[in-house]
Amino acid sequence: MALRALRRNIMRSVLTCLGIIIGIAAVIAMMEIGRGSSNSIEQTIASLGANVIQVDPNDAVIGGVSSGGGGRVTLTPADAAAILGECNAVKWVAPSVDCRAQVIYRNHN
Repeated sequence: MALRALRRNIMRSVLTCLGIIIGIAAVIAMMEIGRGSSNSIEQTIASLGANVIQVDPNDAVIGGVSSGGGGRVTLTPADAAAILGECNAVKWVAPSVDCRAQVIYRNHN
């Protein structure tokens, strides 16, 4: 009876099979892309070495809205010099500056 129903609606059966195949392929592709990016991130972190530490300022929360990490400049080059001078385990310090700003040109943001 099932084979008879499949034969009566050949196009519906083919499209259903095609949808299932595409769905399974999409799930497998997404899983592999996620696994590949995870491996890439792990390799990047491993290339930094086991003895690297990064210090970032806290985020700023204004009116219940978080600006994200580094939303406010609270660390200065003097802080980097103090870490180097006061922490015997620290051999090198490399301060960096990240900033966020709105860029406006005429009527475009």
